[in-house]
Amino acid sequence: MSQVYIGVDISKHWIDISHPVHGCARHAMDDLDGFAAQARAEQAIVIFEATGRHDRPLALALRTAGARFVRLTPTAPKDLARVLGIKAKSDRADAVLLRRYGELLQPAPQDAAPQDTAALREYIVRRRQLVSLRQIERTRAAEHMPAQVAASGARVIALLSDEIAAIDALIAAEIKRSETLSRKARRLQTAPGVGPVTAATLLAELPELGQLNARKLAALAGLAPMDNDSGQRRGRRRIKGGRCTVRRALYSAGMHASRGAGALRPFRDTLVERGKPPKVAITAAARKLLTILNAMIRDQKDFSYTT
Repeated sequence: MSQVYIGVDISKHWIDISHPVHGCARHAMDDLDGFAAQARAEQAIVIFEATGRHDRPLALALRTAGARFVRLTPTAPKDLARVLGIKAKSDRADAVLLRRYGELLQPAPQDAAPQDTAALREYIVRRRQLVSLRQIERTRAAEHMPAQVAASGARVIALLSDEIAAIDALIAAEIKRSETLSRKARRLQTAPGVGPVTAATLLAELPELGQLNARKLAALAGLAPMDNDSGQRRGRRRIKGGRCTVRRALYSAGMHASRGAGALRPFRDTLVERGKPPKVAITAAARKLLTILNAMIRDQKDFSYTT
């Protein structure tokens, strides 16, 4: 029996579904549990785009039901549409395109993230939003402005700092609730450059840590250099794709770790001495750190300078 793929286009208030047998249909957002249960019963693979906040209820319903799914970057179905010469654009047409993507390319379903990271992911996202808002206010504060305006900015910064501290407490409490998460968070923080925020980000947004080989994990995190060759030309390798929030967290950790006295500093210095730009050297250090963290979680061992 061939694998059933169901394409789903997600809107704010409903989802449009393309089923290979039952055709197209529209489900309200409050009926996601029923759809997920049906997909699980059919052992179908549900395919949808990562649309930000709107796709989270669907992913949660599918995980809860134990249904398999593939979350695509928005560029993937668009590339297929160009190849197939499809120019029509509607919710129904997008659902059909997503189903055809599954049938033609047969992508492997994502590993379901542990249920105990659902709330943690939301807290991590909210923390990033608050930090971004605070940075905007701090940038404004550096400009010359009237005293009353500067005082207003200072109050907003203080408020945002309090909210960030409150979210940090929620993150710590959520990790503490799970013995597995607590053990992994403690272990990750034994590595140089990895603090509570980076550890929580990896736990929430890179659940594959410790389960994949280093090459696949680097690609997933957006730290794998991609070839750029044509004929006799050998172009510069660049990182692209992957999970940008994970990449940023690892880049920051790699930068701090390679500044210390540990094993990553000689690694980074060697690359710089060979003529690599500093950012390239830091990216390579972040990729090496990810490889180390992956081995630590896989082997259930704390960091050591012989890792």
